[in-house]
Amino acid sequence: MSLKKEEDFSELISTEVPKYKQLAVDGKFGEALEGLLMLEKKTRQGGDGSSLSKVLIAIVEICHASKEYKVLNENLVALSKRRGLLKEPIKHMVQSCQTILADLDYDTKMTLMDTLLTITEGKIFVEKARARLVLELAHIRESEGKIDEAAKLLQEVQVETFGTMKKKEKTEYILEQMRLCLLKKDYVRTQIISKKIHPRVLNEEGFGELKISFNKLMIQFFLEGRNHLQIANCYWHIYQTEKDITAKLEYLKLQVLYAVLAAYNNEQSDFTNRLALDTNLEKIASFQKLLKSFLTSEVMNWKELESRYRSSLSSLPVFEDMEEGQRLWADLKLRVIEHNLRVISKYYNRITEKRLAELLDLDIAETEKHLSKLVVNNSVYARINRLSGVVVFKKSQTPSEVLNDWGSNVESLLKIVENTCHLIERENMVHKVESK
Repeated sequence: MSLKKEEDFSELISTEVPKYKQLAVDGKFGEALEGLLMLEKKTRQGGDGSSLSKVLIAIVEICHASKEYKVLNENLVALSKRRGLLKEPIKHMVQSCQTILADLDYDTKMTLMDTLLTITEGKIFVEKARARLVLELAHIRESEGKIDEAAKLLQEVQVETFGTMKKKEKTEYILEQMRLCLLKKDYVRTQIISKKIHPRVLNEEGFGELKISFNKLMIQFFLEGRNHLQIANCYWHIYQTEKDITAKLEYLKLQVLYAVLAAYNNEQSDFTNRLALDTNLEKIASFQKLLKSFLTSEVMNWKELESRYRSSLSSLPVFEDMEEGQRLWADLKLRVIEHNLRVISKYYNRITEKRLAELLDLDIAETEKHLSKLVVNNSVYARINRLSGVVVFKKSQTPSEVLNDWGSNVESLLKIVENTCHLIERENMVHKVESK
């Protein structure tokens, strides 16, 4: 409970604190500490928070100067439990301790950090200082190779609820939580944590670097699930944020790659068509042609496509990993086959399996497997008659459906005739008026 300020000890502090500091320098540490603790009691009971802060900082400084870290830890715990505790002085004391951490050896630093984490636990007024301590400790554990422990430490900090921390620092903190979860391969928690950052925040001024970092982390997350469309979308956000034109073109190349690798659906079709309108594609002609190949309703030959674009695609950083590169080539071949099947289904009502396999450059078994997958996904309609070896792409209509289509066509024709008659009649009336 904070006491109302009743006395002003600023003059006393200005003379006594330097005197006790000098005593500590002269080797009389015990006497200096005792004197400062007496001042602490007097200023605390008097409710002078400003003077109390100076006393607590002085205690930290003389302990550090005299290398009395055991005494410092004991007094930190004792001072944080004093009756009539004032919040601001304790906050300043903790901040003062944080400034000396970099000067300490490993064991001393760990002991002091443990003490600081203990005295700040559950205290809202030092939540920001505690969060920074936890972040520093997590980085130490990471450097020691203890990724699981580091991730667990950061996960326990609900930084998004802190009212005293600025929005940018909160975002940086959450990005660190995501990064460590990815290192730990905890993809479920990574997704949960990523929801704490609203897209609107990343679009604010000054958040450009954080937006790029966030999307790069999300790319790592989506790579695990082979979600190529979401990866392409992340590269689009990075591309929109990046200022350097050379880097932008690299991200544009990656957009094209993952857009064509994504499974076909309405969202993928919309993304690729919007991407094709980007004028910067003209600067990377091979990738523009690759994208256009998938937007054109023509059958592609896989061997020709591979030989034509291998050098361009292999230059991308994602192909540096041999295993990942092989998976990407396999995905690209699959998308070419699926594209060809969709194109063939547009041009053929019926086709033999043998001819279909020839067009796809596959054997009949492989052709059936890929066709069946597209039928299950509702990408195309097809029925295979294995006895006759024929694939039917046109859905057979019932008599009622045929009649409904005929009726609809007749109705459309009558509307056109009626509209035409109306236009002719109007022209006749205009000419009659002009002739008079």
